[in-house]
Amino acid sequence: MISYGIESGSQKILDQIQKGIHLEQVDSIIRLTKKAGIRAKGHFMIGYPEETPETLRQTLALILNSPFDEINLSFLTPYPGHNSMNGCATLPVLPRIGAG
Repeated sequence: MISYGIESGSQKILDQIQKGIHLEQVDSIIRLTKKAGIRAKGHFMIGYPEETPETLRQTLALILNSPFDEINLSFLTPYPGHNSMNGCATLPVLPRIGAG
């Protein structure tokens, strides 16, 4: 099995997290993997600060319309010092680390 860290079905999210892939590549590589007789697993994350209902729908559509054998869906966990923390620190649902 080959596991692919795709992260999102939204090109907007992929660009914002600087993933460096295009969604057109995903379908192609998964189909080539399957054609070679290798199982394919897709890893996805939800909960990016830029996430919207539309980007979530795009991710779900990619998951449902691609021939993955397995998927892994995780929630974004921002860690201090990581780029994802920058957007999260301004959200009202997360306390600022060190605040208080």
